[in-house]
Amino acid sequence: MAAGVFGAFDHEAHREAVAAAREAREEVKALVDVHPCRMDHLFEFFQSPAAAYKHVGRMLKSKEIKYEKLIREKAGRPYRGFCNWQVSDDCWKHELRLTDVLVLYEGCCQRGHKVDSQLRPDAELTISGQLHYIEYHSGSMRGRKIEERLRLYDSVDNAVMWIVETENERRKLLQKANENSWFGVYSEIVTNPSCDWLNRDGEAGNLPVRNP
Repeated sequence: MAAGVFGAFDHEAHREAVAAAREAREEVKALVDVHPCRMDHLFEFFQSPAAAYKHVGRMLKSKEIKYEKLIREKAGRPYRGFCNWQVSDDCWKHELRLTDVLVLYEGCCQRGHKVDSQLRPDAELTISGQLHYIEYHSGSMRGRKIEERLRLYDSVDNAVMWIVETENERRKLLQKANENSWFGVYSEIVTNPSCDWLNRDGEAGNLPVRNP
């Protein structure tokens, strides 16, 4: 075979590819340090889904990603969740849907054991120095329990951002909420992150959307 048919090895391109992969893995680690993630949360850091699967697999072997969970829904194929803090088995779906929302917005986020130990919100999001408490209401908490959860925030001045599953649920909770509580519907938020969050007075507000 003639020499050079396939061309010389491009060392510079190889170095750039290695550096890009290292940077992507650092960004993935930073994300899973804070958020439980599915694979689709990680695709943006790599050139292709195949590259994402390859590098995430390596990160699991090297313990750069500590926890992996296979999650099964009633319908559809099972999928995997990843995180660097331990999520209870029955909380993975809840936490992943919360991630769907939180990764859309600017700010510094805290979750898990790092949130306020008395209020215990699902997450805390600090935007331009202002702390926002984040609550994801899946509908499993009903009656007196959800009212107690709402009342827990009556004594705080910070905004509380409630993510709910349906418009009907938002209307019901708005009637019971204090003036610092704002409600957004999950399907609206993930479709249009700039959508309005509403408070009990009918005012609309927005959170700053992260640049893609």
